[in-house]
Amino acid sequence: MRKKRIFKKTLMIELMKMGCNLVEVEKNNRNRDLVVYVFEKNERLLRALDECSVTKVFR
Repeated sequence: MRKKRIFKKTLMIELMKMGCNLVEVEKNNRNRDLVVYVFEKNERLLRALDECSVTKVFR
């Protein structure tokens, strides 16, 4: 299974609302106070990321 790491919490929430699969949550290597959200990299995730970037909500 391929994975995609997401660093922004608001983007993670939107991706989950869009039906993407959150696989795990891990600590950020550079800043231990932050976390990284790991999603299954599939067609649904890629379409959801495209949709989010088109609406420019997370830039």
